[in-house]
Order: sequence, then structure tokens, then C-alpha cells
Amino acid sequence: MGTWLSDYNNLVLEMTRDSEVARIVRLGLTDFEVLDANDQMRCHAWLITHLLSAQNLYFQAEDDTMHQAFAEQVLGFTASMLKTKGGLQWWTTARPIWRPEFVTHMDGLMQGAQPVTDTWPFFNDAN
Repeated sequence: MGTWLSDYNNLVLEMTRDSEVARIVRLGLTDFEVLDANDQMRCHAWLITHLLSAQNLYFQAEDDTMHQAFAEQVLGFTASMLKTKGGLQWWTTARPIWRPEFVTHMDGLMQGAQPVTDTWPFFNDAN
């Protein structure tokens, strides 16, 4: 769990260490389709890494090798990112690459999630 959390924290904190990554992720969550091809690729790479980590967490929790309540917190945050306009644009395209049970779980979490841009407006693109 400690290793997973360290890797996940490094991914999320990348936005605090690199303002360009933060800008691209924020704009991508606001409206993925307005990004140019290079920024779409960068945002996609960040999101796919985030979702790979979330899917790993989901399956570890299913196997009882990760704390269930902790997993649901992280997966809930992930769902709130996917619930944004840009997150939904990306998720709609990316859904087929994920395991079906993970997609079903995330779709269920997204139904009750507030978009992260509503909860924390600083995730909205400021430009």
C-alpha cells in the first residue's frame, strides 16, 4: 500500500512541480477537445497513468490486498475527474481499453460524483 501511495502521490504532485502539466490537465478536464494534438497526447498520458493506477487499486481492493475504504476515496476522486466535461470526453473514448468490471465500477461512482471542477474550482482552466 505504501508503494502504491508513493507512486500515486508522485503522479498527482507532478501538477505542482510542473505548471505546464497543471495547465494541460486543467484545460483537458475543462474541455479535452479544445487541446491541440500535442496537448491532448500529454493530457491523455497523464490521465491514462492516473487510470492505470486507479484500476490497479480497484483490483487490489477486490482481492483484499488494499484497504477498501481508502480505495473508494481514491476511486471517488478519479470519478470526479472523469465527471468533468473534458474528463467525460476522454473517458468516452478511452473506456474500451479498461477491464469491463472496472468500467462498470467507475461508471457507477461517476453517477453520484460531483465534477472535480465544481468541488475545487481551481481544476477549471483559468485561461
